[in-house]
Amino acid sequence: MKSHATDGMFYTDKSSLKFSFSKRYLSFSAWSITAFLLFLFLWYAELLLYAYRQGVGQGKILWGAESIDEVLKQDLTNDSLKAKLEFVLDVKEFAEQELGLTKTESFTSLYDQKGQPLLWNVTGAEKYALKAYEWNFPIVGRVGYKGFFEEKLAKDEAKKLALMSYDTSIYTVSAWSTLGYFNDPILSEFLKRSKGEVAELIIHELTHATVYYADSVEFNENLATFIGEKGAALYLKSRYGEESADYQGYMEALYDANLFLEFMLKAANFMDTNYRQMAAQKMALTHREVRKQTLLKQIKIAHDTLKYRTDVYRNYVAMEELNNTFFMNYLRYNNTQGYLHEIYETQCQNSLTSFVRYIISDEAKQ
Repeated sequence: MKSHATDGMFYTDKSSLKFSFSKRYLSFSAWSITAFLLFLFLWYAELLLYAYRQGVGQGKILWGAESIDEVLKQDLTNDSLKAKLEFVLDVKEFAEQELGLTKTESFTSLYDQKGQPLLWNVTGAEKYALKAYEWNFPIVGRVGYKGFFEEKLAKDEAKKLALMSYDTSIYTVSAWSTLGYFNDPILSEFLKRSKGEVAELIIHELTHATVYYADSVEFNENLATFIGEKGAALYLKSRYGEESADYQGYMEALYDANLFLEFMLKAANFMDTNYRQMAAQKMALTHREVRKQTLLKQIKIAHDTLKYRTDVYRNYVAMEELNNTFFMNYLRYNNTQGYLHEIYETQCQNSLTSFVRYIISDEAKQ
């Protein structure tokens, strides 16, 4: 920067001053941007690491999956597996052609789990309120569960929530949807289940690929459950007949599932009422815990009086570590079934195809 003295007055070279200021401004700007980017990286480091791990886990499965068409051509594929894979393809075709779900390449490949679980979901809920802990993810929004391809990572996440005084649970996942972004394979372990369960799962996941509302995980899961159950029953009836063992067996299982669901929704309402009373009374946390365990014991005893038609749910509650995440899981998947059934009956005249057409319409999205 140059300066000059003329007739007793001191002048500064404006071009030099401007250049010096620009250098300082650029230097400050570069530092600010770097600091801001570092802040973003540190803020989102955990999310980025999680995304990387999920990408690796998902990629491993997608890379290791084999086309069902190719498996069917192999001489070493036994007749039982061939029949199950042909069943999967037929359910998929039914869901897309008859029900109007979006056509994707999902469930056209098979991943051999070799008898091992692949994915663990972690859920959390407040200890003395039926309010789920939620994770926030890009695209899908807020979600009440978090999946891991490593059991240890799932356990670590559950421990973090427990340290924050949340109830937690970890459960293995039989299938999941990437919402049509990838070609989700059928997992080998799930093929061991009944035809009704397999059909329900495929239609459930294809529903997610057809319609998904960000930040509305409960509605999405309720919708997929509703279409999955209705669709599976319709498929079995159309393929095997109303008197077939496959259809009758599925309907018996569905009866028990709905009986258990009704019980759990009443139990959730019972717990919610009591939690609100505890809060209103400003009950000490130690007393709330004692009260909570007494209530949970009452629910387990009441469950033993239910008359099931199959063995699936008879010892279900007794085998689970019952806490608030258990109630939240059932609310997440089933608390708007009555509303959906009303639309199915009144607006769609008990036609599942019409229901699917309506639910993906602009009218429904409003």
